[in-house]
Amino acid sequence: RDVAKLLSINEREFREFLTSERIMYQLGGSWVAYQPHIDAGRFSVKTGVSEVNNHAYNSCLFTPKGVAWIAGLLASKRAARAVLAEVAA
Repeated sequence: RDVAKLLSINEREFREFLTSERIMYQLGGSWVAYQPHIDAGRFSVKTGVSEVNNHAYNSCLFTPKGVAWIAGLLASKRAARAVLAEVAA
């Protein structure tokens, strides 16, 4: 949600983009990054057990490198769509 706001994109559209580009997927109600993106340092995965209720949790967060990468990827996709729209017109 925070990255979508930072990049000025609708959260729903951002999530659709992440799934269509095979960057992240939903597993058990939480968003998980595909392993190549984790290995590339675009995401940080935190795991643990809650001290309050002893439930295990995981959290997949964009790193600063990942935010810069996804911003560039979104910009290139938007530019490509703009060129296609111009050619079609």
